[in-house]
Amino acid sequence: MQFDCECGATSYEDPPECPDCGRRMKHAAARLEVLEREHAQFYDRWHNERRKREKLASDVERCYRMLLSEPDTKGALFKAENILREALAESKLTQNARNERPEYSGPLD
Repeated sequence: MQFDCECGATSYEDPPECPDCGRRMKHAAARLEVLEREHAQFYDRWHNERRKREKLASDVERCYRMLLSEPDTKGALFKAENILREALAESKLTQNARNERPEYSGPLD
């Protein structure tokens, strides 16, 4: 790790001779932990959103194929409505669960 301090130190020493260098290193380590946690949370949210979009696209395609293959048009429309209603309800449930999750609260000092 590189940094500049009034004591003249420009790189990590273990243990640091200067108390200011020690504080800076502790702050940098705490910030790194926060960044790693935020990255993991972002990665998890991104993949959950991708899975949700893929599931919704799959449900729409299943509905489309069912509409094309079903000989009973009226029955097919009711089935399609139920498929899409369930997909949207599931999508809203995952959206509500995501909104209830606590977000970033700042560095751990």
